[in-house]
Amino acid sequence: MYWTDDGQILSVSTKTGRMYNFLTKMPMVHDVNGPNVAFLSSLREISVLNALDLQRNVRAKPLQIPVEIEPAFVALGVDHVAVGMNNRAWFYRFQGNENPKRSDVLINEQEYLASV
Repeated sequence: MYWTDDGQILSVSTKTGRMYNFLTKMPMVHDVNGPNVAFLSSLREISVLNALDLQRNVRAKPLQIPVEIEPAFVALGVDHVAVGMNNRAWFYRFQGNENPKRSDVLINEQEYLASV
């Protein structure tokens, strides 16, 4: 068992020779637009949920959008989610402001001249 110097990854090996790495701290990447909240739910997945559902005690499953990279930022629009890092951004479409529905289509990948 070994911790990285910054304490973010725990590595464990088993007697059978398997190696497991556990991420103990994820970056806080999120955005809000109206009632919807987008957040990093795993290293390469953004979840979008309607915060009003939580207030109404509705157990709606968040929309999960697999993304191309481990994003440094996320931006949420009415029907789109953008993720990116450095000078690149990926734009995904989803449907529904009141209750997000699965339609996680990559609609654009953009490279910029400077950092976004």
